[in-house]
Order: sequence, then structure tokens, then C-alpha cells
Amino acid sequence: MSIIEIVVPVIGESITEVTLSTWIKEDGAYVELDEIICEFESDKATVEVPAEKGGKLIWVAQEGDDIPIGEVFAKIDTSVSEGAAGSSDVAPTATTAAAQA
Repeated sequence: MSIIEIVVPVIGESITEVTLSTWIKEDGAYVELDEIICEFESDKATVEVPAEKGGKLIWVAQEGDDIPIGEVFAKIDTSVSEGAAGSSDVAPTATTAAAQA
């Protein structure tokens, strides 16, 4: 498993923290390189943040969190392929469990 950490980028010289205003991609979703995954807001700017690699997105922070510049807010599991993202997080239903018994 290869997981990379995504940190809050430097937005401006005097900005020390931002608010994670919106997740564009869901937790567990497959993301492509450079695909927009979230938006940060500060008192001076709103910034869209792209994925640094392709893989399964793992949220570390939640919408509304204030996050210091340079802090980890998400991770990407680069060992996951597009068709497999999210599938391991799905719990089997009663019907599925009964069919497997």
C-alpha cells in the first residue's frame, strides 16, 4: 500500500491557516492526478486544491475545519485502481451475507 499525504498549500505570504470550506470529492472516491478535490477559504482568497496523484481519497479533515498551512488534510492511496476505490469500505448487506453462507 502506497499512501501519500496531502498538505495545505501556501496560499499567501501572510496567511497562516485556512478553512476547508467544501470537499468536491467524496471520502473513499477515486481521484485522478490534478482533479480538484476540495476548496479552502481564507480571509483573502478561495483556493481549489488538486489531487497530487491518482488513487483513493482519504479525508483527514472535515468541512469547516481550520487547518494550518503545511498540515495534512487528506491522503491518497495510490495502490488503489479506479474500479476498486470505495469497494473495500462497503459493508456486506444481510442479503449478501446470507448468499455467502
